[in-house]
Amino acid sequence: MAAGFGIGSAFTVGPIQDMIKNSGFQNTFLTFGLGQGLIICLLAFVLASPKKGQVPAVVSSSSNIQSRRQYGPDDIIGVPNAAVLGTFILAALALSLFYLFGDSLGPDLKKWLPIALVGAIILAGVIATIINGEPVFMLMYVMFVLVGAGGLIATANLASIAKDYKIAETPVTMGVTMAALTFALTIDRFLNGVTRPFFGWVSDNIGRENTMFVAFMLEGIGIYALYLYGKDPVMFVILTGVVFFAWGEIYSLFPSTCTDTFGSKFATANSGLLYTAKGTASLLGPYALIMQKDSLAALADKANVASTWDNVLIIAAGANILAAVLAIAVLKPWRAAVIARNQSGDALGAAA
Repeated sequence: MAAGFGIGSAFTVGPIQDMIKNSGFQNTFLTFGLGQGLIICLLAFVLASPKKGQVPAVVSSSSNIQSRRQYGPDDIIGVPNAAVLGTFILAALALSLFYLFGDSLGPDLKKWLPIALVGAIILAGVIATIINGEPVFMLMYVMFVLVGAGGLIATANLASIAKDYKIAETPVTMGVTMAALTFALTIDRFLNGVTRPFFGWVSDNIGRENTMFVAFMLEGIGIYALYLYGKDPVMFVILTGVVFFAWGEIYSLFPSTCTDTFGSKFATANSGLLYTAKGTASLLGPYALIMQKDSLAALADKANVASTWDNVLIIAAGANILAAVLAIAVLKPWRAAVIARNQSGDALGAAA
């Protein structure tokens, strides 16, 4: 399922780029939006819930321990108190002001507001889970933010990076010949879809945290290699493919880890709660542009504009490597302890 919204865009990268050039982005959005919407509405008529006997029986796995307790969202983060709700409301208002009046804000406020918002959201969540919920959830949330931010920054700025590297229109031949940027976008979307069932299958066999360690470390190394060798058009295409292949799996690994930890009864609500980390991670996107502009302003040799992305790529690589270490060193033993505690509680309740 997660592969669908990863790989689907691979088929429209070229047509959308051509239509934007010929007809403008407004007409492109209108045409593709109405077209895709119509297809979805038609397919919805044949969508049906599975009948009895069509769903395979649940099979337990020794590689992935699963909780017997069925947590609801309020069990995970606790019933929000006034301070927590106030933090989220203030964060939402500040975000709105940032996007509405960002250009008129002072440079210092504009520079640090995205990080302040991320910090406020995470702090509110930490307070709520410590008081009434399960703090291990916030560890998963922070890891999701760390990994998600790197991928979102790469997605949003891939075209700008390629143009600053002066390779966007450079022809690249690997079986077929395309401009480096178009080639990268097409391959990236395909790999971004394939990675989700692939790493999901891997995690079913070797465990969620072990797979996170491998994938997040691969992404960190890939982003760092992009910083080192990305100015070569062929390496740009290959390395962006590695980055997207190692990034897209978060949309299968985190929901499954969440369900393993907190049960399947409220899996949709709980995974949706965790998925808000993607929105929190997106707050760091503008900060990447701010860093790039600051680097450009401080650059003595304006011809070397490609180097303005160095700090962004190095920080993104470091965030992924940090998430990889957290997965194996902290999340794995902590999650095991939470599940063991729940199972021992069930055993005591049955004995009573």
